[in-house]
Amino acid sequence: EAWRKLSIAAHDLLHWHTAGYDTTPIEHLSPGCAVRAYLAVALHRPGIQLLMLDEPTNHLDLPSIMWLQRTIKASGKTVVMVSHDAQFLDAVCDHVWAIDCIKKSLTVSGSSYSDFREAEELALEQQSVAFDAQQKRNKKLTAVAEKLKAAAAAGEHHMARDNDKLQHDFKCDRAGRSGRKAKAVESLRDSACAVERVVRRAPLRFDLEPLGAGSDSSFLLSSVLLGYAPDTPLPLPPLSLRVDFGERVAIVGFNGVGKSALLRTLTRTMPPLAGDVTLGRELRVGNLMQEHESLPRDVTAREHFAAVTGLAKFSAGQRLMRSGVTRQQVDCRLSELNPGARARVLLAVFAERRANALVLDEPTNHLDEEAVGEVQATLNTYHGTVIAVSHNRRFLEAVAFTRVLRLDAQGITEIESIHNFIVDIEDRVDKVVSALN
Repeated sequence: EAWRKLSIAAHDLLHWHTAGYDTTPIEHLSPGCAVRAYLAVALHRPGIQLLMLDEPTNHLDLPSIMWLQRTIKASGKTVVMVSHDAQFLDAVCDHVWAIDCIKKSLTVSGSSYSDFREAEELALEQQSVAFDAQQKRNKKLTAVAEKLKAAAAAGEHHMARDNDKLQHDFKCDRAGRSGRKAKAVESLRDSACAVERVVRRAPLRFDLEPLGAGSDSSFLLSSVLLGYAPDTPLPLPPLSLRVDFGERVAIVGFNGVGKSALLRTLTRTMPPLAGDVTLGRELRVGNLMQEHESLPRDVTAREHFAAVTGLAKFSAGQRLMRSGVTRQQVDCRLSELNPGARARVLLAVFAERRANALVLDEPTNHLDEEAVGEVQATLNTYHGTVIAVSHNRRFLEAVAFTRVLRLDAQGITEIESIHNFIVDIEDRVDKVVSALN
């Protein structure tokens, strides 16, 4: 009954009708639509009190993520989740369990995610200051102890003139006192509570320096009809679009509307059912979706990187580690790497190839917060073309997109800003959640 009410409420407001839940078997649904259905059923079944969720926002569109936030809070259920979506964690979490892979430790905090990160950063800054003060104090005390030791050694070996025993005994006695003082100073130095050096991971670096491009460097769609098979076109009108070199374009829309099909057609990895697609001859495209699907699974990350870039294996390993691939992952087969590590390998390949056009379908999926931040910063200084489909709110707000396009049943529409899109979705989500409550 809850599913029936939710389906009716979200049918038009959140465009759940594009999933075809009434007629499509679950195994034939898109990943986002399938995940959304499972989450909706689990959250509304009264017999389920605990949910264990691993990256629940992957593949969900932004409206579905916002619906999930509201529904989790309204459900009253206990939820334990792994997620790298900071905005989502801030919206739903009241406790944080942070695993530190360097210290091999688990930190538990009864706070919001952002508050935890701020407190963690403040604690690290205070630890760094305390460590520096400790090092300065220890250096000073060590110098005093060494000076006293030197004085003690000189006194012990003092040879008095004319075998003056009184002077010799005096020097030896003072040397003994200096030796005892040196031990006391060292004891004072060593008895202080030791402050550990702050250990941070080496910063990630995605150095994307694109090749220059001239006049023939645009993406063009002319009255293109999208579809995965001639007899099953997507429910979209013919689409026309031009993306010139140097633009940063974000594409948003609901799950199942055809955003991935649009990117495949735009890069000519999927033929259109009608219309023309033109790809500038001066473009060197880095297609995250296509490259990920075509990765050879039986070679190591080092071997693959060396093969596609022409670098020696040692240099290939260094470049990969600079992009956040660990020393162990460098020599693992690609089939054994998690999706986030494979994405880092591909971004490193794009940097080495000097790709001047990046086509990114959900680039933040499977990446941790640090990697997402580095990708955002890299894209903001990148001088090539960027076309990205994303449902990550923080990513969409952080990257300085020159245009934001919305894909829906009416076609491609340019919208004023991500903020306006989010405000509209918030109103729709409020109506859907209110209808169920």
